[in-house]
Amino acid sequence: MVLLFLWLISGFLQVMFTIASIQAHPGQNVTMWCPHNIHVSGYLYWFKQTDGAVPITIVYMIYTESLQEAKPNYFNNFTKDHMVMDQFSQSTSLTIKQVKISDSGFYFCGVTGYNMKFGNGTKLQVKGNLSLSVTIQNITKNKLRNTHICNSASIQFRRFIYIAVWI
Repeated sequence: MVLLFLWLISGFLQVMFTIASIQAHPGQNVTMWCPHNIHVSGYLYWFKQTDGAVPITIVYMIYTESLQEAKPNYFNNFTKDHMVMDQFSQSTSLTIKQVKISDSGFYFCGVTGYNMKFGNGTKLQVKGNLSLSVTIQNITKNKLRNTHICNSASIQFRRFIYIAVWI
């Protein structure tokens, strides 16, 4: 009887997911979503994984059908000032405020009741702007002919690299 009850409870804890990829620039706010279909109380988690590392827990919060006010519990030096977890009747979200390059990684949710179920997650890639200081010199017979300085040029590298030289 108990085994059947636990099986029924675990059947109600389902996470529905799709793999997503988000590209952001430093300073932007990013929100990731994880739909779920919880019909009982349980715990909602968010995890972060970076290349070659084990996943780490960011935050968790208790979930109830009535969506009663629950306080998120943060781990591993993550704080509510930088990451905000919200819960809704059929989803949970994680908002990262003012993203930094170090926020890049793979984020995914988990739902637990009797056992843990994971969502596929979201890959977040934070790309910074490249500041470049360039000095171009043409020297003939030990004389400095032309000097052009470009301070803080903003270059975004895509599929092709373009080089511009003004003389």
